[in-house]
Amino acid sequence: MITGDIDSSYGNAYVMGMDVVTQKTEVRKRMGYCPQFDPLFDRMTAREHLWMYARIRGIHKEDIPEKTNRLLETVGLTIYADIPAGTYSGGNKRKLSLALALIGEPSVVFLDEPSSGMDPVSRRFMWDVIAEVSTKCCVILTTHSMEECEALCSRIGIMVSGTLRCLGSVQHLKARFGKGYNLEAKLSPEKFERFETFIHGHFADAIQVEKLSNGILRYEMPRTKSLSLASIFGLMEKNKGVLEIRDYSVSQSSLEQVFIQIAQQDD
Repeated sequence: MITGDIDSSYGNAYVMGMDVVTQKTEVRKRMGYCPQFDPLFDRMTAREHLWMYARIRGIHKEDIPEKTNRLLETVGLTIYADIPAGTYSGGNKRKLSLALALIGEPSVVFLDEPSSGMDPVSRRFMWDVIAEVSTKCCVILTTHSMEECEALCSRIGIMVSGTLRCLGSVQHLKARFGKGYNLEAKLSPEKFERFETFIHGHFADAIQVEKLSNGILRYEMPRTKSLSLASIFGLMEKNKGVLEIRDYSVSQSSLEQVFIQIAQQDD
């Protein structure tokens, strides 16, 4: 709705102080948009796509070569610049779609599932590009990947059934909606029973969520007034020798656990 693809039924939004309904043309001049499905022409090369979008954006003809070359380098498509986009992998198509959103140096960039369908290496590269872009303009993205949210977002909004249920930093959401803490310990399987007795003796509400044959135990610990990261660390550090713990970690609820918690509230 903010990009103008869909008309809003009610309410309003503003970009750079401009009304997205009554000043749609002016808003779009300052906006970049990478939709979920790549808006590409199979027979056109990456360079031709960028040239066309640059002309539509009103960039002076003499400035286009330098700007397109810089964008191609930014998204890692220089060696594919003159190859038809229809032959690209899914990851390279996403990179080109991102480059098209960045042409013209917009003030606000909207990214819909920017790393969808990418392999881990390409996804990490895309995140690095987006992180760099976010230092120069406002970036708003939608994603189903909690890992992507934690890697890129300074503020996160979670929507359930079309309604925005919360908005805040990762740390704020974990503190406000997280169930508590996650404990993972690694020890010899023959020591499991003694460790389990220890955990339930000190953390009565702890829930064992995983028990692996390679010696790893995982617990969820519901948040209470007396429970804190410091208290868990202190107790584990004090007893790790006696319990023969090889390694352990304690963390807050993950963002994915927070999302599930909020979604279940809606049910």
